[in-house]
Amino acid sequence: MEGYLFPDTYFFEADYSAEQIVSVMARQMEKVLADYRNLAAEKDMTLHELLTIASLVEKEAFGDHERDTIAGVIFNRMEIDMLLQFCSSVLYGLMMEKNWLIGFYTGIWKKCILLILISTKDYHRVP
Repeated sequence: MEGYLFPDTYFFEADYSAEQIVSVMARQMEKVLADYRNLAAEKDMTLHELLTIASLVEKEAFGDHERDTIAGVIFNRMEIDMLLQFCSSVLYGLMMEKNWLIGFYTGIWKKCILLILISTKDYHRVP
């Protein structure tokens, strides 16, 4: 379910089960993703791939004004089959392997930590 529960503020009754809460959040994500089906088709991508890119953009951007530029960089690099080389993609992969890294995934200095923790040979495309 990771990445498929729409992040928002929800109000639930105290007796809602975890399953009901997840269902509401997943339905909301489906509603939002419906607007992007055409974009995914235009880019010859699946919704999952598009959502992955959106997640990278969110992690890389420090403000709304940066999102378009970051998305453009990602699409341009993919079009020429270039390595993405985004800190967020590398850190995500490392977090999946090493739970201890989760604590380091916040703060503006994440890029500095990345340079210390991994070598350039580990800097690859998003899985």
